[in-house]
Amino acid sequence: MKHIILSDIHANFVALQAISGLFKSNEKVKYWCLGDIIGYGPQPVESVSWTLKNCPGRWIAGNHDAWLIEEVQNKYPYNGNAVTLLKSHKWILQHKKQLYATFLAQIEKQLQRERTLTKGDTHWFQGLMKYRTQHIQAFFTHGAAFPAERRLVDYMFPWSRERLTAHLHALARYRESVSISSVLLFVGHTHYPYLVTLNRDNELRYASIPYGEPISVEDGVWVIGCGASGQPRDGDPRASFVILNPRSRSITFRRVAYDVAQVEAAFRDDPSHLPFGVWKKMVERLRVGDRNAENAVRFERVYRQTEWGLEANMNS
Repeated sequence: MKHIILSDIHANFVALQAISGLFKSNEKVKYWCLGDIIGYGPQPVESVSWTLKNCPGRWIAGNHDAWLIEEVQNKYPYNGNAVTLLKSHKWILQHKKQLYATFLAQIEKQLQRERTLTKGDTHWFQGLMKYRTQHIQAFFTHGAAFPAERRLVDYMFPWSRERLTAHLHALARYRESVSISSVLLFVGHTHYPYLVTLNRDNELRYASIPYGEPISVEDGVWVIGCGASGQPRDGDPRASFVILNPRSRSITFRRVAYDVAQVEAAFRDDPSHLPFGVWKKMVERLRVGDRNAENAVRFERVYRQTEWGLEANMNS
């Protein structure tokens, strides 16, 4: 059984189809989604429908999904274009009453559970989506796992050394307490792929990522940034996702190309009549892998893009 971990679909159903199309209909796979199913892209209905069908009990609401709850709108800041697109998605989804009601109810249920969690990092794994085998304990989160009350919005960027180190040490304490070989934390929200662990001195170590090649996670603790399936931001426009193979105790980072022109066509057919300037900007971001200048410099300090994948260049 392969476990396909997606994150940040962002209503990009074209990219989602490109990913799911890699796997045969009779192939045994389970999909997991780390949130932000809506926002930015042109096809919220198709993306939400696919996720509810293919990830039953295996998806997390991200900050864009949770925006549909008024309490969240008032609690966290969202930029202008993001709000414009989210309002569009809400309007579109409301015309699919049963789908919208189901989606909203499941988001509210997840948020209600989050409200009851203990604050701080002592019980950081409370309420996280999880999966366990004899040798592997995997946790899944949208943003940083702790503090729990900010899981929707706090980022674990690949260059956030202090936060990554704190999470790895928390994973190590948990691993020791339950006596298991490997503890993995799969993270979304940043839109960047990355892989970090602890070295023999218990310090942060970045691992290189050869796309399409299995990476052993047999022993130790690992934080795995899955990148973005629907809106990558690392300068590579291909959709990003990760495969967990429990039998071989390995993970594989994958990238798959898709036709951005189809996304543009879906925007042109948008029933909510989005302003041209808003959706055109979204299309341009997809074409170039949203290479934000400031964050591009930060990412390049951590990873160097190569023909085969990402080469770690920030280890001390």
